[in-house]
Amino acid sequence: MFVTTADPELEPPIITVNTVLSLLAVDYPANKLACYVSDDGASPLTFFSLVEASKFAQIWVPFCKKFDVAVRAPFRYFHANPACPHDRSLEFQHEWNKIKDDYLKLCAKIEDASKESMAFGLTAQFSVFSKIKRRDHSSIVKVIWENKGTIPEEDAVPHLIYVSREKRPKIHHHHKAGAMNVLTRASGVMTNAPFMLNVDCDCFANDPKVVLHAMCFLLGAEDEKDAGFVQFPQSFYSSLEDDPYGNQFKITMRVRPSLS
Repeated sequence: MFVTTADPELEPPIITVNTVLSLLAVDYPANKLACYVSDDGASPLTFFSLVEASKFAQIWVPFCKKFDVAVRAPFRYFHANPACPHDRSLEFQHEWNKIKDDYLKLCAKIEDASKESMAFGLTAQFSVFSKIKRRDHSSIVKVIWENKGTIPEEDAVPHLIYVSREKRPKIHHHHKAGAMNVLTRASGVMTNAPFMLNVDCDCFANDPKVVLHAMCFLLGAEDEKDAGFVQFPQSFYSSLEDDPYGNQFKITMRVRPSLS
């Protein structure tokens, strides 16, 4: 699973974090998934945010799977459910309140870190960012979380890897295409999965079965060589009610009624 971001100011890390969390929580064996985040901004804030997100994922992912949460990007989940549903079990209410409290703490940590340069300290984990130049630096590859297969599947979190590719002055980096090429090569060495899921940093997975749906297309062809790419149109949130520009592609979202 590839997530690409380029600028922590234009693309605030909390947005990337929510996209990553939605992918880490998809319904698919965690030991067969890896999420690679390409950061073309070489931002210590983005890296810090992902490190903190990986900690939150340890409780968010099990919660989503245990209670079959439909939308697994926390900011959208809590936007749709601002208060704890009182018609659910006491166990659910207890975990819901803890999850929301921890998510708000995560947001606060990221917000506080964004206000101070290197506020998180130059520990060994962050020292590589101490004198980095955004457009002139060596490659940075860091395994933020490794799934070692020692945690029960219902609680397991996929691998999470941070990648900031090498940049040099006067050498064209080919923007997102270049980032995708690097992610493909890095993942080929580290996890070597036969399929790739690519999303922008602000495109969270709004269905936990998105991987399974894509696999149905890729593996459902008579000859697997006939299907190599599956694309689905975006569905926008907080859009204008009458959708004057037709951004929602509503016709593609309609469920065909049964003919039986």
